[in-house]
Amino acid sequence: MKNAFHHMLDIIAVLEANNVYYKLNKVNTENDSILIEAAIPGERWEIEIDSESNVYIERFISNGTIYSESELHDMLKNMEE
Repeated sequence: MKNAFHHMLDIIAVLEANNVYYKLNKVNTENDSILIEAAIPGERWEIEIDSESNVYIERFISNGTIYSESELHDMLKNMEE
């Protein structure tokens, strides 16, 4: 069985082979995991790999709605409430 580091490298190689933009965003020290954020048009994926080589994927899919700049201000205002 591969260790978590090699498992992460394998996943990154697959993303790169498919021209998927990704970044390593953070290390979660609470459960010793690494987060890979990947993006394709209309979707964003959070791929988390823990120290046991378990992989958890959360997928965010756009509904296709395009907003104006004013939506940014509304979203930020709602965060403050």
